[in-house]
Amino acid sequence: MLRGTAHMENIKSAPLPPSNYQAVSASTAALLYSISTQVFVKDNLTHCIDTCKSETMCGEVIVPEEHLDACRICNKAGLNCRVEPGSVPGSGIDGADFVFYVSAMSTERCKKGLTVAYAAHCQQEAALDRPIAGHANLCPESISTKSQELETLLSTVKHEILHALGFSVSLYAFYRDDKGEPRTRRTETGKPPLNKTLQTHQWSESTIRTVIRHSWQVHGGSVRREMQMVVTPRVTAEVRAHFGCQDLEGAELEDQGEDGTALTHWEKRVFENEAMTGTHTQNPVYSRITLALMEDTGWYSANYSMAQELGWGRGLGCDFAMKSCKEWIVTKTAKSSVPMISA
Repeated sequence: MLRGTAHMENIKSAPLPPSNYQAVSASTAALLYSISTQVFVKDNLTHCIDTCKSETMCGEVIVPEEHLDACRICNKAGLNCRVEPGSVPGSGIDGADFVFYVSAMSTERCKKGLTVAYAAHCQQEAALDRPIAGHANLCPESISTKSQELETLLSTVKHEILHALGFSVSLYAFYRDDKGEPRTRRTETGKPPLNKTLQTHQWSESTIRTVIRHSWQVHGGSVRREMQMVVTPRVTAEVRAHFGCQDLEGAELEDQGEDGTALTHWEKRVFENEAMTGTHTQNPVYSRITLALMEDTGWYSANYSMAQELGWGRGLGCDFAMKSCKEWIVTKTAKSSVPMISA
């Protein structure tokens, strides 16, 4: 693993390489070198300025030395780049595809809102950008180990693992198509362009597209509503099949919530008890739509036989999937008292 950075070359004999910066928040924990002026990248290897930190963090966890690559350094001008004398790579983790570091610490982020847990990737491989190390922190005050709540805890852990594996605002720009080609163009650095507002890499419209509803009905009238939708091929096919709406552009992402919620979960209004929405719900399910997203990263193959059935909105058509709750209720109440979850 590369020390203190957000990338990993491979896991075997591929440690976290050290750097002079640490990633900021959990949702942007995979911030790349070009956001920081404190590291240089030479030949796809991250180099620290003058020296490496004594400890490398992945989330709240100190990464063991044996997981770390050698310390590579350059001077402040980005010259005289070399392996720091006496630094040797660790043994790595032979035969692993992904390393997941887990902690249970009461952090400042745990104290914000209703945070139960948070996660992100820490490093990506060089060849295809696949995440190969990540972390999750479970907030002790917000979780229970009681036997009757074990399923909830397990669902929380699964949810966080999927964030680290690919369902993350910091990874959308790295998704690849079925041929292994990047969905988002690369700059001269070899990485996607930066979005300084979001403090992450900007994805292309072939991955997430801005969709505008010009007459979104609300109490007292209508408004113009802008939403972000995942429009990758498998996700689009799955949401159209689920709702029975061939006009649906894609799968809507959450636009509300604190850091780490918006843009990194499915929209609650549309997907309710899908496990990758941003707030806990009863009977969370991991549906074909989430499996499709993971496959559309270009890094995984999904076993759809393991998908759980999502009843919310199934077969209710374009009115349900593309219009506001108010408009749906107004137009349907007079016709039927059937609840929103189909049989």
